Amino acid sequence: MKKQFLFLLLDSILGMSVAQNTYKDSLAAYIHELEIRPASITRDTSLNKTINLYAREYAYFSPDSAIYFSAKALEYAKNAKWDTGMGISYHQMGVFASNKGDNTAALKYLEKALSIWTVNEKSTNTQLKENAYKRKPKTLSSIGIAYDNIGIYTKSLEYYLRALKYYETYNDEKGQATTLGNIGLVYYNLKEYKTALEFYNKALRLDTEIKNYDGIARHLGNMAIVFEEQNMQQKALDYYFKALELKEKYGNPYDAAYTIGNIGNAYASLAESKNNTTSERKSFFNKALEYDTKALQTLQKIGDKNGIARNLGNIGIIYHKQKTDAKAEKNLLKAIAICDEIGMLNEKMDFEIILSEVYLNLGKHKKALEHYKEYSISRDSIFNLEKDKELTSKQLNFDFEKKQAELGIKTEAEKEKAKAVSNEVHKKQQVTIFSVASLLLIVFVFSIFLYSRFRITKKQKIIIEQQKHAVELQKEIVEEKQKEIIDSINYAKRLQLAILATPENITQQVPNNFLLYKPKDIVAGDFYFFETSEKHIFLAAADCTGHGVPGALVSVVCANALTRCVKEFHLTDPGKILDKTRELVLETFKKSGEDVKDGMDISLCSFVNEPNNLTIKWAGAYNPLWYTNNNIMIEIKADKQPIGLTEYAQPFTTHTIQLNSNDMFFLFTDGFADQFGGEKGKKFKYNNLEKLLLANKNLPMKEQNLGLDQAFEQWRGNLEQIDDVCVLGVRL
Repeated sequence: MKKQFLFLLLDSILGMSVAQNTYKDSLAAYIHELEIRPASITRDTSLNKTINLYAREYAYFSPDSAIYFSAKALEYAKNAKWDTGMGISYHQMGVFASNKGDNTAALKYLEKALSIWTVNEKSTNTQLKENAYKRKPKTLSSIGIAYDNIGIYTKSLEYYLRALKYYETYNDEKGQATTLGNIGLVYYNLKEYKTALEFYNKALRLDTEIKNYDGIARHLGNMAIVFEEQNMQQKALDYYFKALELKEKYGNPYDAAYTIGNIGNAYASLAESKNNTTSERKSFFNKALEYDTKALQTLQKIGDKNGIARNLGNIGIIYHKQKTDAKAEKNLLKAIAICDEIGMLNEKMDFEIILSEVYLNLGKHKKALEHYKEYSISRDSIFNLEKDKELTSKQLNFDFEKKQAELGIKTEAEKEKAKAVSNEVHKKQQVTIFSVASLLLIVFVFSIFLYSRFRITKKQKIIIEQQKHAVELQKEIVEEKQKEIIDSINYAKRLQLAILATPENITQQVPNNFLLYKPKDIVAGDFYFFETSEKHIFLAAADCTGHGVPGALVSVVCANALTRCVKEFHLTDPGKILDKTRELVLETFKKSGEDVKDGMDISLCSFVNEPNNLTIKWAGAYNPLWYTNNNIMIEIKADKQPIGLTEYAQPFTTHTIQLNSNDMFFLFTDGFADQFGGEKGKKFKYNNLEKLLLANKNLPMKEQNLGLDQAFEQWRGNLEQIDDVCVLGVRL
């Protein structure tokens, strides 16, 4: 469910006015009176001020009207050559555009306002300089909000920090509180929940001291979002209702609508508790729909596209969870259309993956694949947007290459269909190639015969040319089909890589590690697994049935099951994780209606992410654990059963291992040891792998990795790689 954050969108120069007709009418009358006066600088500056005030009356209810009137005010400021008036109008237009979800336009207007304040703060005119110092941090904050809305967190934080410096310099406590709260949102978006709460609490203390009730309500609502992410739904609801009470008393319909939508999300989360009865689940979902619909109606009146998209998407997700997929489809399509219109990448990504599941449930597999591809494209865009950004200059150490969304798609039906289609294409390809080859041979023989009779008739020449053309046409068809198959497999590789952490991700959490990962084909049946919870780190090397496309399909099912065990079921014991993974994998395969014997061998360990921790827990399915003790390699044998269908399934055993400070442990699949090569073309074997790992264990991690790779390639020589290879080495 997409939470709706509450920034301070309108600041003290854009105070919310509850649409009072008398006040509005008096402003309109004064504007009319000014417009009929003779043109002058005084008249134009007065018109700018009054029309700007009039525009604010539409701020939350009709952002398009607010922008229109601000633009009209801007023209009068330009006529008077009044920089401050132009800056205020540009700032308002930017805030109103951000309010309605048009962040591209918002940034354009706000940057114009910022350039005016930057010039004026260097002015020798005291009044201009004071105005610039007062207004510049508000514009900086608003730019930060626009970047936050479109997911460019590095730029967002840069502008927040610049604004905070101004507020601290001039001891503006309200401005400080607002900016600290907005910085908390950046940490929330990066899943740094503890740090986010620290910033919210700092902001809350400041606003409580100065009795800024609007700010207090906003911080309470944002803290509730964090509690909800931490599965503390009841605490989240308590904070939401406290925030809503303040917003309805002191705030405005805009802020209240966002909080009402978030209350709907909290009820939707409560509905999914395992302890619920069917009746309780239905009741919670109905409450969620009630609150989300109420929020949507308010936001539609206001014209806030950000909020409309989020609430439409959330309603669609609730319908999907209630198995009312026709209604889910309708709402999600509307939400995605708005996301495309205003550039909401994060939300589009989340709604696309759910819509893909909806179409799978409706049996519309082609559409399911289309929307899964859209999800993947959005995910890649967000990743590429963030991957080269750094915040170390601002004393913040974030990992911007973290996964932004977990695969939660029901893919098995899609995969079975894809497998069947792939087999059919392969058969047709073989038939086509054989036909073309046969035809080429016939044409070649026939051409020799025709050559000797070349001069007999012109008609025979035409026949030969026609035959040649047919052969070339068939050849082009075969080549095109081959290209389509390779392109599809390469795209499948991108999808498979989406489930794997990058080596840089792993090194961020586990500095002393190496990873040798060598798929046999474009896609692989082997995969490595890396995941973190609040206190634990999980690492595994896994080998799924087969390699190439079939193995890759199984690997996605198994990797998704492992992730669910950690993230959804909050398991930390490796044996229990393997038990639950087996259950989830079998549950997925059963949907085909047949006994699917595919599965996975795996070596899985977990350890607490604390300094000087040398204790690991481990469990294995066929694949063992090796660890060094001085110059000895010790093996912990795995349970002799796979993750998959087995006749006598037993619970997996968890082993606890105490390492010494210089020890290493290794997780691996069978691909390295089973590789044929050497002078006699035999297998490399496990005893040679053990010797190689022991010999290299004191080298730096990069050199260990390089040494393994070189040894493998030298052993293989000119022989084909027979299986996927995956070896992980770690020193705590």
